[in-house]
Amino acid sequence: MGRIDHGAIGGQTGADMERVDHAMKVLEHVSVEMAPGDALFFHGNLLHASGRNDSERHRNVLLSSYSRADNAPIRSGPNISHTPFDIVPDEDIARYRGKPIDRTAHRFLKPEKAMD
Repeated sequence: MGRIDHGAIGGQTGADMERVDHAMKVLEHVSVEMAPGDALFFHGNLLHASGRNDSERHRNVLLSSYSRADNAPIRSGPNISHTPFDIVPDEDIARYRGKPIDRTAHRFLKPEKAMD
C-alpha cells in the first residue's frame, strides 16, 4: 500500500481513513490482547489501533520511535526531536527487573522527566 498520509482525526493524528477502510477489507487482522505491563513492538508503518478502554482505570501509553540520528524529522514541534540515549551497564538495568523503581535513586533515570 505504500506510505499512508496522516492527518487530524477526532482530535488525534491518524491514517487516511479511506485507505484504512480499504486495507481492512483486503488484509489480515491480528488482535493482540495484552496484560498490564506488557509491551508491543512493531514496524512504524504497520496500521494499528487500540480498542476502547472499558475499565474504570486510566490507560497509560508510552510511545517511542527509534530512528537513526541522521534521519531528521521533517516537522518540528513538541515531542518531535532526537534524544540521544545514555549508555549504562546492563547490570544497572537488570538489577531492577520486576522491582519497583525509586526514580530519585538511580543515575540512569532523570526524575524531572519521569512519568508517574
